[in-house]
Amino acid sequence: MPGVPRRTPRAARAALLLALAVPPRAIAGIAVEPFGYYNPRIDGELRPAGPGEYVAAFRVERGPAVTIRRVDIDLRPRDGALELPVVRRTVEAFPLEAGERLDHAEYEQGKGAIQSALRGAGYLDADLGVRRVAVNTDTNLADVDLEWTTGPRYRLGGANFSESQFRDDFLPGYVPWRPGDWYS
Repeated sequence: MPGVPRRTPRAARAALLLALAVPPRAIAGIAVEPFGYYNPRIDGELRPAGPGEYVAAFRVERGPAVTIRRVDIDLRPRDGALELPVVRRTVEAFPLEAGERLDHAEYEQGKGAIQSALRGAGYLDADLGVRRVAVNTDTNLADVDLEWTTGPRYRLGGANFSESQFRDDFLPGYVPWRPGDWYS
């Protein structure tokens, strides 16, 4: 193994190798965080696997789950985005609620669904300025804060056709909106 002196007594060499295995131990702990487990118990063992070779084995017990204490979703300015049924339903359907286990995949899915609903309703400049999951590893509680600045809601303009092979009055009949309709 690079960096390990060859003439070190066997016990000292094994201890040194175990110390070098700390990064994998940390990685094993981080691996359970996306599922809401921030205090895992990790036991490691370094076993000889042949001349000059060792295998590091880890047992990871996930520990207690992090519970969501609070979810705060805000859309600013309060100009009517939440009055739109598609936006309101999407915010109400956010997959994380107080009292549930924190799951980062559900957090990302819910965040993306709200962003898509805003853009689909015409808030093309909607910006997620605050996105925070604050985990207290002492209490195993998490607070979720999301805040969008919605920006203006866009309207559609007219459609103009030029240099077409069709009569001037033909293509406008296929435009599915009227100027001034909300973008959707």
